Amino acid sequence: LLKKDEWENRFVDDFFLTGDYGKLSHDGMLYISDRKENLIISGGENIRPSEVESAILNIDGIEDAYVCGLKDNKWGEIVSALLVSNKKWRSEDLKLKFKEILSSYKIPKRVAFVKEIPRNEMGKIIKSEAIKIIMNSGISL
Repeated sequence: LLKKDEWENRFVDDFFLTGDYGKLSHDGMLYISDRKENLIISGGENIRPSEVESAILNIDGIEDAYVCGLKDNKWGEIVSALLVSNKKWRSEDLKLKFKEILSSYKIPKRVAFVKEIPRNEMGKIIKSEAIKIIMNSGISL
């Protein structure tokens, strides 16, 4: 939950700023794509996790993905990923595949593989658990 001052700062000219990124379709439908609080800032570049996830999910063999930023002394944050795959990946091959589909600054620097990404009963990713897995068992690319 937001603290009182954070809540009050979200009101601007009688509008409530949700912190969501989205776009309007040609028929007027609003599609939410990400949250501002999830934005990864790595080396001064702004990276939306949903963009990286979408690209990674187009890789043959990747069945599910969660992307987040992890604190890093050099970069501020590094792009990190928790992946479910139906094939074994060598780190060199995965990095090459990422280079084919992502700008260099969007390539995950840390990756972990699991059989299933942790989700709650509503199907939402349990971010704290996913981050622990990446930090504890992830490999650096």
